[in-house]
Amino acid sequence: MPFSYLTITRQPGAELVGVALSHFLEDAAFLYPGFRSGNGEGGKNRWFGRNTNDERTKAEVEQAGDQIRQAWLSNGGQFISHAHLPGEWLKLAGIPLSAVNSTSEKVGASMVLNMLIKKLLKTFLIAEKIRDDSKAAAKQRLANVTSVHPLNQILYGPPGTGKTYSTAEWALAMLQNKPVSDVQDAYQHRHKLLRAELDKYRKTEQLQFVTFHQSFSYEDFVEGIKPKLTGDKLAYRVEPGVFQQLSQTAKRAWQYPGQAATAAAPVADFDTVYAAYIQHLQQQLNPAGTTVPVKTMTGAKAQITGIKSGDVIVMKHEGSQYSFSVGKKWSALVYEKYERAEDIVPMNQKMLDIGGPNASLQWALFRDFKAFEQQRFPAEQNPDAVALAPITAADGLARFVLIIDEVNRGNVASIFGELITLLEDDKRAGQTDEQSVQLPYSKNQFSVPPNLHLLGTMNTADRSVEALDTALRRRFAFVEMPPLPELLSPAQMVARLWWRFEELAWADKTYRAAELPLYELLGCPLTTQSEQGPLWDAVQKGQDPTLVLKAVKFTGVDLQRLLGVINQRLEYLLGRDYRLGHAWLMGVGSLEQLRQAFRNKVIPQLQEYFYGNWGRIGQILGPDFVVKTAAADSPLLEFEDEPDGEGRSLYGISTADWSIQHFQNIYTKKP
Repeated sequence: MPFSYLTITRQPGAELVGVALSHFLEDAAFLYPGFRSGNGEGGKNRWFGRNTNDERTKAEVEQAGDQIRQAWLSNGGQFISHAHLPGEWLKLAGIPLSAVNSTSEKVGASMVLNMLIKKLLKTFLIAEKIRDDSKAAAKQRLANVTSVHPLNQILYGPPGTGKTYSTAEWALAMLQNKPVSDVQDAYQHRHKLLRAELDKYRKTEQLQFVTFHQSFSYEDFVEGIKPKLTGDKLAYRVEPGVFQQLSQTAKRAWQYPGQAATAAAPVADFDTVYAAYIQHLQQQLNPAGTTVPVKTMTGAKAQITGIKSGDVIVMKHEGSQYSFSVGKKWSALVYEKYERAEDIVPMNQKMLDIGGPNASLQWALFRDFKAFEQQRFPAEQNPDAVALAPITAADGLARFVLIIDEVNRGNVASIFGELITLLEDDKRAGQTDEQSVQLPYSKNQFSVPPNLHLLGTMNTADRSVEALDTALRRRFAFVEMPPLPELLSPAQMVARLWWRFEELAWADKTYRAAELPLYELLGCPLTTQSEQGPLWDAVQKGQDPTLVLKAVKFTGVDLQRLLGVINQRLEYLLGRDYRLGHAWLMGVGSLEQLRQAFRNKVIPQLQEYFYGNWGRIGQILGPDFVVKTAAADSPLLEFEDEPDGEGRSLYGISTADWSIQHFQNIYTKKP
């Protein structure tokens, strides 16, 4: 009965449901109304599947499906196989064939109401109750997962305070959802080990780094139209930016926990892969009359029956007399927007947005095309792809971090655009006030997942760059990174030397070459292994080096006091945002290196702060560093009624080799 329909009505002319009778199961005596139990598209059975904004994991969806199936079976349902259509079918009722008039388009309303509607209502209620409970449990699970760190955070402070350097430990703390103090305690002075741990997250594409600058734009950050040269042909395509790419990867890991964050990204361009695919299909279609089987999203069988015009693929559903021609351009559009066929959800809507002759056949073709690509071009895949492993997290939520260095050097309002609203915690996907926007170029809906952290750095002394507006400031948490002169104390400098060469013997030439000039600079009296060994053992056990070396009398340059006094004077003249950071002196290991740090870093920064005012620099460093180069007499000629200008002093930086005493004078001489 291919042209007969079952129609449910309450009154004449008020049709509620129309189903092709050819889709129902039947035997010699009965017709069995029912429906397929798997996930479908276009509004069909949604109890077993996930929709676009579903917060459940794949395992949670499968568990709910099993519960629904068992509930239906316990209430008298029966699952059977369809003779012509794929999947598992739930039989609801049996209608005698004698009651179905093949020449009529309607079955009596009383029979349908008695035998079918009651069954349908009960079946729907069971499925919806279990599905809703499953979604509620997922919401509760996500609500119970809390992040130790804010989702949006900026490290701010004066220059040289180690903001960019510290992003490593902050990023690892966010990825592992631990307090940053735990990460600092775990790695202490072993920064290489910390970087090695971070590299693991880079391989799973959970960590990205970007620097804002004046030329950085929305098109680089979110999406834009970019040129692409293929052979001698120039085309323009919508390309996602770094933020959109990481958001999509994070969302996939959030929706599908336990899977790799991303599939391998092929280096070969679409045209190359498509040409190889056409050649492959031509071989499969030989001899004439041969077909290539593919499956649609619902599992239905379809066929590739031929190639025409060189690159147009002819397809049809199995058992159908109608064929559809899928041109190369339609496959190219799908390839450009999606990495996997499974990402096209909801399939019908997304494929219709793209266009083409038949949505389900295009999906089946794209899935087969991607499988071919992964098989034929394995050597051209991302070399790190083979190392991609399923992402796991202790609390079930894999986290991602985007580090934005120098966040205030770019035009922040222009770079973020309309996405500024989506950064708020409650506006993110799956949250209480979830928001999404339509992107201007691709027209795709976009939302920010709740497992993506933004970590920025900001130099507070640089007034030549963009100031952060109030809208951005209220969406970020700010952590001050002040100068830490205590890290430059003689005891800390010695302890860092020991940690740096912890694997070498005391008498090793490499260690001795670093030890001697540092000890000379600091005036450290320790010379033998017997003196230093017990102290090093205490430091290795986690004791504070300042306490361990408290009894040692250092007579050289105290870098802690040096930086502390300079910053005290800068704060008095300019404010706390203009202090100097400890990072500029952390690597000093000799008197010569201290001289270079002052000539190349400290003094140029002071010249920037006090542009043209050498007297102020002299008030910071003293007469050993800033010297008078000319007398106070005026060099100006008299002219008409203009009086001779008042004399002024001219200054310059001393060219002498500064001694230990010169540096000590900065913090020992009284104002």
